[in-house]
Amino acid sequence: MINEELERRIRKAIDEELKLSRGRVVKESPGAGPPKERLMIVETRNKGFKDFKAGIQETLNEKFECCRISAEEALRKGGRDTMLLTELPFEVQARAALGTGGDDLSMLVQKAFKNGIDICILKDSLEPLESIASFGYRKLFTAYRRQLQEYGLRIVDPGQLVHKRTGKKVLVAADIEKLPKGASIDVQQGCVISYSAKEAIRERKINIIRH
Repeated sequence: MINEELERRIRKAIDEELKLSRGRVVKESPGAGPPKERLMIVETRNKGFKDFKAGIQETLNEKFECCRISAEEALRKGGRDTMLLTELPFEVQARAALGTGGDDLSMLVQKAFKNGIDICILKDSLEPLESIASFGYRKLFTAYRRQLQEYGLRIVDPGQLVHKRTGKKVLVAADIEKLPKGASIDVQQGCVISYSAKEAIRERKINIIRH
């Protein structure tokens, strides 16, 4: 009898533990998912995460575990996380391309190249080469930029990062104008796209995906 009672208690304890473990799995599973890739956002005195467009900020937060850090801190801490620069002034591009250093940001870029760390910048965050008046000087900085890309700098079109979904039945121009150029948007199969929205889609090279 004692053995039977002990066995019954053990079975009961096991059953309760199984119920609890099942409850824990159900509770945790909705939020569970693959871990996000870490992204080190390198901020400067002039520019930071807040200067990205709202759609870009939202997308970065959705896709990555973002860590905001200064170039000085990034140099000190090290690490192998992908780096996203918030700006890369012309003088820094020149120093990084020539390997001369002289400031935290150019030294950080050089260190990334040396250690094979993924480093990128949004196209919108770069000063346009057309802003350089002298043709010869513009040609020089065009060469620097190409050199940096050969070393490993990735210049990313913001639109490549943005993929939105909408449940709207009618898409108007205002919906499209909020998106960066080259972005994608998922719409329902029966969604009606207004004439003005179609014009904006063509101008901004938006990719429409029906589902």
